[in-house]
Amino acid sequence: MSQAPPSDMQDMDALLMQEEASLTEDQKRFLLDLEFVQALANPGYLRHLATDERKYFEDEDFLAYLNYLKYWKRPEYAKFITYPNCLYFLDRLLDGNFREHLFNPVVIQFIEEQQQRHYNLYRSRRIGNEPNPSLLHPAAGGTPTKPGS
Repeated sequence: MSQAPPSDMQDMDALLMQEEASLTEDQKRFLLDLEFVQALANPGYLRHLATDERKYFEDEDFLAYLNYLKYWKRPEYAKFITYPNCLYFLDRLLDGNFREHLFNPVVIQFIEEQQQRHYNLYRSRRIGNEPNPSLLHPAAGGTPTKPGS
């Protein structure tokens, strides 16, 4: 028998608390790590990490946490990843030069444009259409621009 959807936000909060209470500590850690590692696929979140007043990129504990998260690259964990490019950014965040580049908004924009081009190309190929050149170059039909040029 399926449960009826919550009737209001208070019911939703109670339902979520009940579900969370039934999770083991390992399950909670798994879900938190999964959510965090997948957030690394979001260029806006990468910029937040770079520019936040808490200076994550200077925090040795944070950098150690990133290193710890490399377990997500193992197949038994990677199968739960929805946004596999997050694993690429996990690796890149361990490189101090890359972290420095994330302070530059042009670099973030470049990452966003490249991801959009990839998604557009993947989608068009997935549905069997030839890619539309305007989708591949969203910046007014131009060619990709590299940071610093």
